[in-house]
Amino acid sequence: MKKHILLGLVVIAAVFQFCTPKSQMAVGKNCFTGKLVKKGICGQRVIQLMSRSAEGIELARNWTDSLSRKNYENVFTVANSCDFPATVQEGDEFSFMLTRVPGSGCAQCYAYTPIPDQKNNITVGCTTSK
Repeated sequence: MKKHILLGLVVIAAVFQFCTPKSQMAVGKNCFTGKLVKKGICGQRVIQLMSRSAEGIELARNWTDSLSRKNYENVFTVANSCDFPATVQEGDEFSFMLTRVPGSGCAQCYAYTPIPDQKNNITVGCTTSK
């Protein structure tokens, strides 16, 4: 029963995250576009930067996943992975901003998943100013 309630709360939070009207989303010049290229077994997320600008972002310019042998350019690990929306799937592109707010600190397992050393705290959902 507790698992169902927790799952329901996660789904509700994800719906609110992606149903926020554009006018209420953060707007700024530091809005980036990323692509989720790897979703690890314990919540690890690897993002490939799709934007031209990388100002302030810690990036692995070239990184090879030791398990899949896939090579990626301009990637980083999401440091606050507990705050990353569960609705974003591998291959999805999305907007994000860097944040200094620490993650919510959820419980995570320690199963090994290769990820880049470079990490950033991000908030998903923003729009570039014009």
